[in-house]
Amino acid sequence: MNYEPLPLEITQNGRHHYRQVWRDDYAAVYEQRNALGAFLGYEAIAIKRQAACRVFGRQYPAKEIYPCSEDWGKLAISTSDLDRAMDAAREFSRRESLKTRQKAADSSRIRQGRRVKGPSRPRDKGKTQSQRT
Repeated sequence: MNYEPLPLEITQNGRHHYRQVWRDDYAAVYEQRNALGAFLGYEAIAIKRQAACRVFGRQYPAKEIYPCSEDWGKLAISTSDLDRAMDAAREFSRRESLKTRQKAADSSRIRQGRRVKGPSRPRDKGKTQSQRT
């Protein structure tokens, strides 16, 4: 699915201004400044995606969205250090990439007619409970 990308510049939260300084498919780093233009820090985020939807009779396209305040600490961090923001964004990206690859592998197995199941214990056929322990 194609998603409308996050904007390169965003103004929100009391007229704070955010400018994207780095991104890949799964994460981004934004520089944050206040309404007067003073530097406040960086925000590293995992990019969230929202499917197309209809709300109150109006159609909205599939789009990338900025994490909400409840996501802070899990999908986003604020820091004054660009290196720390970049490290966090790369870690968010690595995690999201792993999730995406796992979902793709699972759906491929399902399409091929194989059941997807989690890890299981090896079976000791023919042994009683006391012989197994």
